[in-house]
Amino acid sequence: MQPAVKRIIHSLICILPFAVLFALTELFFKDAYLFAWMREHWYLLLFAAAAVIGFINFKAGAAFSLSYFVSLTAAQLIGDAVQKHRAARITADMSEGESSKLMENNPAFAIWLAVFAELLLFCVIFAILRRRKSGASA
Repeated sequence: MQPAVKRIIHSLICILPFAVLFALTELFFKDAYLFAWMREHWYLLLFAAAAVIGFINFKAGAAFSLSYFVSLTAAQLIGDAVQKHRAARITADMSEGESSKLMENNPAFAIWLAVFAELLLFCVIFAILRRRKSGASA
């Protein structure tokens, strides 16, 4: 297979998790906070970044794509759990301002950003350690 075709295939594989997330969002998760936020904002830039990174280096592109997929899913689940916990703390004797203050900030975006950054950092560290190990054994 020609190198350019191989790189294009790698790029397409790297954007596959984004395509799956987009389809799932459109079909099932339109009301999910983080999925909807990503769809409405600059989600396309991450999609394009995965394609470019996958074109340059398949392993790095795959790590980027899978880290995004895992972090988005985890952040949505954790953010929903936090919001449910906050909603359970609302009592009938609370004022409207107190109850809305409890529910106003969904932590899903901050969780997504932290988990995504950590997963990417772990991938970089793993790649560096693997490179050192293969360099030491040669």
